[in-house]
Amino acid sequence: MSNPETAPLHRLLVVCLSALALAGCSNTMAFSDTSSITVVGHPPPPPAPPPEPEPPAPEAPKRVEVQQDQIVIREKIQFETDQAVIKPESFDLMNEIAGVVTGNPQLKRLSIEGHTDDVGSDKHNQKLSDKRAAAVCSYLVEHGVAANRLVSKGWGESKPIGDNRRTTCRAGSSDRLGARR
Repeated sequence: MSNPETAPLHRLLVVCLSALALAGCSNTMAFSDTSSITVVGHPPPPPAPPPEPEPPAPEAPKRVEVQQDQIVIREKIQFETDQAVIKPESFDLMNEIAGVVTGNPQLKRLSIEGHTDDVGSDKHNQKLSDKRAAAVCSYLVEHGVAANRLVSKGWGESKPIGDNRRTTCRAGSSDRLGARR
């Protein structure tokens, strides 16, 4: 409820304040002080550059790869002692071998070769290496490799991978298998 006597005064006040606001915003105001500002001290140093990103780690050598006329297997396939049973710790390696074989259809025929050391009789080692090579073939077939691409051959101790006179080579050669085209 406005008072009819003060209404014209109220309108006049609103008009004057609006005019002042518009007049203040439309003019440019210049500073009259022309002296410069002196900065004392030194500016802060620039920020350090971001650290260089770490170079990628070198790729680990492949455990299984095709080289010329053979598949090179850089780890030993582990078997139960004096048996043709592949140990579970070799399943990952065997899966890699299956992947390399299936991924290289140009390799038409592969010879899976079993070797043993010279501990035990020749006849026993021959039979053991035959069974181990066959076990590897069976595993590969169970994991997608066509059986007609594989042939197994045990060499016993007649074709050792290492020097049987050294214990370290003997242990390394007893359970190793090679694959060739």
